Amino acid sequence: MAVPDDQSLMRPLLAAVQDGQAAPMREISQRVAQTLGLTQEDLSELLASGKQFTSANRLGWAGPRLAGPRLTASSFSDGAKATAEQIGNITLLGGKTLARLMIDYGVGVLTRKTYQIRRIDAEYFEEL
Repeated sequence: MAVPDDQSLMRPLLAAVQDGQAAPMREISQRVAQTLGLTQEDLSELLASGKQFTSANRLGWAGPRLAGPRLTASSFSDGAKATAEQIGNITLLGGKTLARLMIDYGVGVLTRKTYQIRRIDAEYFEEL
């Protein structure tokens, strides 16, 4: 199987970071490759320039397209946080937060089953 385009890598990339745990990009890349069933030969494929692996290039493009150029699969370094605070108009969005927002707003997720939970409304009885 050839390495898919960056658009097709978005869902496996989200699945790879859904646990919210910090992980090096190399590990995340391995999770995505395993999910897609990519072989070592697939991962060794180079871009036409011969300077970069196709898989690394496409994963590099897939991440920012999910949430702009301030996306990380883990958490941001103290330096990145300080820079964002200093500049003021940068929003840092970590992988765990991104996954939570996507679930909360129904973006790129499926609802399997919905449960309705009821509780006693104490204020109702106070008014009686």
